[in-house]
Amino acid sequence: MEQKKHSGMVVAFLCALTLAACGQQAEPQAEKLAAEAKVAGERAALDAADARTKADAEAAAARVQAERRAAAKARAVRVGGPVKPPVKIKDARPTYPALAKDARVSGAVIIEATIDTDGNVADAKVVRSVPLLDQAALDAVEQWKYEPSTKNGTPVPVVMTVTVNFTQ
Repeated sequence: MEQKKHSGMVVAFLCALTLAACGQQAEPQAEKLAAEAKVAGERAALDAADARTKADAEAAAARVQAERRAAAKARAVRVGGPVKPPVKIKDARPTYPALAKDARVSGAVIIEATIDTDGNVADAKVVRSVPLLDQAALDAVEQWKYEPSTKNGTPVPVVMTVTVNFTQ
């Protein structure tokens, strides 16, 4: 899209130069084309600035989310003893990948998940892999929602192991 705008400006500019070289009859047309080329250039500059602003905002949001996840992971404790396990309140079934189905791949993907104090899965990583099924398992686990774990009545982030089974 950006390239089309630039090529349009170049064509308009070349047309303006050609018309200007032909004499005064073409002068109003050349001025019009030059003005259109200028407007197109300004529009392209504004579009580029808007795209940069949007990209910067998305990057900032991603950084904030990554910092939140890192903080939850750093403070997370293992379930056990005084730390009660979280209770799943929202389940999402994994989507069986077509390639894995066609290849008749089945098995269990084991994931270590960090559950934050709001009950969201803040981080998830594969501990035992079934390569064709790993991403589907991660996608499902990241949608799960829990009633937060507590320690002495206070919500705490926890690290726990979950198993996602794929059978045909």
